[in-house]
This record gives sequence, C-alpha cells and structure tokens, in this order.
Amino acid sequence: MRIIKYLLLIVPAALALYVDAPIGDRCSGLAHALAWLVLVGVYAFIFLVLTTIDLYFLFSIKKRFDLGPLIITCVAGILGITFWESRYAKPWTEKVYVGRVEETFTRDATLILYADGSFDAQTAYADWSCTYVGPYEWRHDTLSLLRSDLTSLTDSAFTINYLLSLPDSSLLPLEVGFKPMLRLTPAS
Repeated sequence: MRIIKYLLLIVPAALALYVDAPIGDRCSGLAHALAWLVLVGVYAFIFLVLTTIDLYFLFSIKKRFDLGPLIITCVAGILGITFWESRYAKPWTEKVYVGRVEETFTRDATLILYADGSFDAQTAYADWSCTYVGPYEWRHDTLSLLRSDLTSLTDSAFTINYLLSLPDSSLLPLEVGFKPMLRLTPAS
C-alpha cells in the first residue's frame, strides 16, 4: 500500500518536473504551461487526499503519521524552484555575454554565452519560445557556435560564425543574409 501511495505522488511530480526541466534543447509555450498546471493540480489533489487519510488514521486509531508524502513534496518543490530559477540562466556558471538579434515584431532572438564554454540561443514568439544549447569557441575576434543545425532550428535567426566589432561590442555575421547581434555586453 505504501509503494502505491508513493508512486501516486512521484509520477505526477516527475512529469511536472520533466515539463519544466531546463535541460538541453527545449521549447515551451501555453500548452506546456497548461500541462504543468494540470500535473501540479493532480499532485496537489492526491497529496491532500493521502494526507487527509493519514490524519484520519492518526487521530482515530492512533496509527503513525506517514512523513513520506511530505518528504516527496519537499523534494519536488525544491527541484521545481531550482528548475524555475535556472530556466533562463545556468546556476553552475555565469553569463559572459548577452546579445540580441534585432528581429521583426513577431520574433525575438537572444544569444547568451556562458563562462563554461556553452551557449543558449533563444528564439521567442508571442506564444512560444525555444532554447537551443551547445558549445562555442573564440578564435581571435571570431565567435563560432559549434552547432551545425543552429541556423535551421532557429529559422535563420542565428548563424554559426560571428565577427566581434570592438567599437560597439556587436557581433557581425560572417554569412550573408543574417542580421547583426546588437548590444552584446558583458552580462551583469
């Protein structure tokens, strides 16, 4: 019985954490937010029912209160908060540069370079956003995003090679047909 009780809590918690996990390439939008809310609602309902049953047995027949659901809830909550906080930043490394491609009104494109040699290329639309990750390297004043499929994944918002323009710290694309990366500043 105890295993079933724990599984009833762990499955929706794990699914909610999976929907919100900032690991690897990820996209999110209204459907993800609704799925997360439904999973958290299911979890809360199951938790309240199990806790009510445990409290009933505690007071009626003096059965020992099961702390397992409370521990599962605390662990899931801490992981959820950690995922939420690291959604737009990696807590294990610091941002080195943040640049933005000037786009149309329908899309926003941002590049974040981290001190550990990784990047996040983010494209955001009105109701949907995607983040693509990968490594980068500097060769003198040339930035190379070491991901060959980045251009196709981001609908040509990013190319993979940029030249650093020192007067205004912008990145100029080395390929034709791409817009420059503006306001590339050291992250604070």
